[in-house]
Amino acid sequence: MDLWMMGVEPGSRFARHGIASALFQASVDVARHNGFQRCVAECTGHFSQRCAIKAGFCEIARVVYKDYRFQGRPVFAAIPEPHTTFAILERVLDPAA
Repeated sequence: MDLWMMGVEPGSRFARHGIASALFQASVDVARHNGFQRCVAECTGHFSQRCAIKAGFCEIARVVYKDYRFQGRPVFAAIPEPHTTFAILERVLDPAA
């Protein structure tokens, strides 16, 4: 299962209530229930990466925004801290769990 889009508006009344973490866990539960062997998440920001790690995902690849160039240009130079990397994370699922 590929987890690719999730967000909670920072500073909103919905932030910091564990919604993103619950969405990650619910996605893992659905994947396991449907016989998936693994989940993969592409996380473009610090907070989604943190949620994925909290849900048992492990980073398998990363791109540092300030180092990425397209045709010699730093296309992600304006992305603010703490969002410094794009990461691909994976969680191998135990079907017995």
